[in-house]
Amino acid sequence: MKFAIAAFALANVAGVLGHGYVSEAVIDGVKYPGYNPYADPYYNPPLQRIFRKIPGNGPVEDVTSIDMQCNGWSAGGVVGSAPAALSAPVTAGSTISLKWTTWAESHKGHVATYLAKCPDSCTNWQPGTQAVWFKIHQQAVLADGTWASVPLEKDVPTTFTIPKSLANGNYIVRHELTGLHAAWTYPGIQFYPSCFQVTVSGGGSATGPAQKVAIPGYLTASSPGVVYDMYKPNAAAGYPIPGPPVWDGSSSGGGSQPTTTVPPPTTTTTTARTTTTTRTSVAPAPTTTTRTTTTTTTTTTRAPQTGAPLYGQCGGRGWTGATTCAQGTCKFSNDYYSQCLP
Repeated sequence: MKFAIAAFALANVAGVLGHGYVSEAVIDGVKYPGYNPYADPYYNPPLQRIFRKIPGNGPVEDVTSIDMQCNGWSAGGVVGSAPAALSAPVTAGSTISLKWTTWAESHKGHVATYLAKCPDSCTNWQPGTQAVWFKIHQQAVLADGTWASVPLEKDVPTTFTIPKSLANGNYIVRHELTGLHAAWTYPGIQFYPSCFQVTVSGGGSATGPAQKVAIPGYLTASSPGVVYDMYKPNAAAGYPIPGPPVWDGSSSGGGSQPTTTVPPPTTTTTTARTTTTTRTSVAPAPTTTTRTTTTTTTTTTRAPQTGAPLYGQCGGRGWTGATTCAQGTCKFSNDYYSQCLP
């Protein structure tokens, strides 16, 4: 009966358009299913997961919201997330693989991963607004110049490594994916955070950089990369990934921007802008000079617009941006997304 209820729920949402979420993690060779917002809530007793709950496959657009931490939908009454029942054992120095539900071609963006050490067990701890987070991985551009999100369109998992020097203990892993298709203004950038819990063993004594960040609190509307034109030439290569630098793994707590190359998928996207489909990993961030130039360009280029651009977002639940189109017509896609189309 429980399975029938869950199957019924899945069948009813199969045609609902969405964006995406992490559907599976492979940690030390063991597969862990992600939290499925369209099935898991219907089980009684609840399924035990390593992933913290998410309300759906939609984005977080307010960078000051607690939903930025591990997802949530505060506007709809789901304020932030909640601890998961389990933690997955992981060996320091090993690689974790995350598979997303099929990602929309129009939603180009970066991937990043953060850690927060739990004071004891992660199964009963919420970080709140404490500055406990540090970044261990990020990528915006692939070796062929395309966005780091492109492999996800082909169901290719994203990967990252738990630093070998990391001290043993319990951690929350926060994985972040963005959609920049409407990021020409703020709000517009879409964040898709997903958190899961691990227990690290075989590590060293390092506890991350001396300067950690709070989430929310690590970004503002004017932070580099929050406003950006993904449609300009070489946009991926010039993108300033939001947030702090990647921790270099040293015990002194230094930060760096390591180079990570991920091979592109075997097939390429044929359109630069596509209609979004559903509601709902990492290379070095550019230099300081690139960050400054990019931010200035986007603000001056897009400011004169009186409505959303062609293929930009023009509506949806929680949307606070333009609801008219400078070009085209605002057409309904789903409850969370309308788009300016010819």
